[in-house]
Amino acid sequence: MNVALFGASGATGQCVASALLSEGIKIKALCRNANAMDDFAGELTVIQGDVNDKKAVSETLCGCDVAICVFGPHLPYTDIFCAEATTVIVEAMHVLGVHRLICQTVAMVGDYPENRSWAMQEMVEVFNHRYPELAADRSEQERMVRGSGLLWTILKPPRLTTGHVNEEIEVGCDVPVGVLSSASRESIAHWLVNELRHPLHIGEALFFLD
Repeated sequence: MNVALFGASGATGQCVASALLSEGIKIKALCRNANAMDDFAGELTVIQGDVNDKKAVSETLCGCDVAICVFGPHLPYTDIFCAEATTVIVEAMHVLGVHRLICQTVAMVGDYPENRSWAMQEMVEVFNHRYPELAADRSEQERMVRGSGLLWTILKPPRLTTGHVNEEIEVGCDVPVGVLSSASRESIAHWLVNELRHPLHIGEALFFLD
């Protein structure tokens, strides 16, 4: 299996890369800064470029079976790009015949009040008011994935942590999350490998809870 990994240089991307490589899955990773993947030198193929660069995206996807997107902006959230980048990736996937797409957003994005506690839903409202462009961009990203015509899965973790693998992590469309909910990047990466091997959640938006 060959995976195109977008967002590989981030904390979640590095956990995903480690999990995939440990299972012998080949990776082509698109990174703005190729040096960010020095810890994986010789283990994967790095394409230097931006996720909005059509040529770099196509080069990353060429020869791959699956695209995994784990990118996103960082504070102070001035770089809004997720929907545009996802559009570029989806278009290239159709051209190249890559059909499986796994895209991570966040639990606070979109209209999912039944999954959220009252306090969590209040936090979402504050987030939407404080960062309206970011909230709209992430919601549009999910809309793009849902309407892509691909074999898609959306991952919606709550607060991300680092440090352990929970093989019994709760995953599902109806998993409840609150303001103190969390999921480790390692747990999600471990689950992701299993989903690639045995796809059970195509066409689903999944919440996670360690």
